Order: sequence, then structure tokens, then C-alpha cells
Amino acid sequence: MDEFYNSHYIRLDNKSRIIHGFSDAFEPPQDGDICINEQGGYQFRLVFADGTTSEENPPLRDNYGASLYKLDKKGIQRRTEAEIEADRPEPSDPPPDPMLELKYRITLLEAELGHMDYVDELRDSGRLNVKQMEALDAVVEDSARVKKEPELKTG
Repeated sequence: MDEFYNSHYIRLDNKSRIIHGFSDAFEPPQDGDICINEQGGYQFRLVFADGTTSEENPPLRDNYGASLYKLDKKGIQRRTEAEIEADRPEPSDPPPDPMLELKYRITLLEAELGHMDYVDELRDSGRLNVKQMEALDAVVEDSARVKKEPELKTG
């Protein structure tokens, strides 16, 4: 009985960073994909320049989306920490604290109802990001405008 193998492929971006890797057991190759192993198992593995292989289905990007591997003249290489760091996005606002987010949403609702008890406290806390501050200010402004407008009489 003949042995059956799957081919393993990588896909590169325009800087030779590996952005996708797969076995033809699960996905057909596209134009430009590079076969790195014609006698692989059904699970994808990288084959490094020194002949060693990776774990099955290794992560190809870090938590920030930066590629961990590249293809150069020597073969597949792990990118240096400096190369990976250079591809990471600039730091932005940290993820919101769930309790702060809840307090923010409650304060928005209270401001819409005309209750301003927590608005100044939350605004002065310095813990809101720019978008949250703008939204809070807009709700307070709308609430103040509604209070000044005379009620329409029906009937």
C-alpha cells in the first residue's frame, strides 16, 4: 500500500513574513503559496532552515498580529524580537476596566435623565478615554438643553 502525504504551504506578505500556513488536507493552495513540505502529515508544521519542525499548527502571529516567522535566503526563520516589536501597533487606550465601564454607562443614563450626581466625579477621575469624555459631555449638553426647552403642550 502506498503511503499518503499532505503538502504543507506558507503564504508570505510583501516583506517575506509568513502570514498563513496550512496543509492541503484542509485548504487548497493559491497562486503564490510556497510548498515547504511535500511529505507532511495532515496537520501543518513549519520546517525550519536547520531541518527541525515546529509543533502542529503553530501560531504564526503574536497577540498583536505581528508575524513570528519569515522566509529568507536560508529558509524559514523565527523573526527577532526587534523585528516583531517593530510590527506591533502603537499602544492605545488600555482595555476598559469593567467596573469603570459599568459606572460610565450608568452615569450616561443618569445624565440623560437629568441626574448629575456622578458626572463630575467620573469626569474628574481621569480614568475615561477621550471618546468616553466626548460622549459624556454630549449627553450632559443634551440634557441641559432639554431642561431649558419649554414643554410642548398637546391637545
